[in-house]
Amino acid sequence: MKKLLKYLLCLVLSISILPSILPNNIYANDDIIQDENFNVEIEIGEPVYQKGISTYSTTKTVSNYKKYYYKNDKGETLWIATLTGTFEYNGSTSKCLSASVSVSNISSGWQVFSKKASTSGNQAKASVIMRYTPAMSLYPVNFTLSCSPTGSFY
Repeated sequence: MKKLLKYLLCLVLSISILPSILPNNIYANDDIIQDENFNVEIEIGEPVYQKGISTYSTTKTVSNYKKYYYKNDKGETLWIATLTGTFEYNGSTSKCLSASVSVSNISSGWQVFSKKASTSGNQAKASVIMRYTPAMSLYPVNFTLSCSPTGSFY
């Protein structure tokens, strides 16, 4: 009987917190994005070219970053996600060689649940899931940094 009561209690608790842990997707792809929970400001860095490239080479290797500032409705930064990528381009094609993601300036009550970075063609991609611990809510965010065949970033 006690096992049945424990099982029922666990089931009731699971059902009651389920809505708070279901993900809220946010896709950041403009300079400022408004979501029901966040304002997102985006900053693209200045490219850093690999040293030692021959002046006769048409292929260039460059690294750059894209920062996403997640802010609340008061303008306070909740966290900053930074996607960094290394790219190769030659004027007609471009390719992402590597990607990494980091999260910094995390406000109280927030923590990184998971993060991963990957490459796909000319894009560095990142997926970060943040957890708001007081409500145990999860917030997945996905973003990209792309390099054009001429070395422009977007």
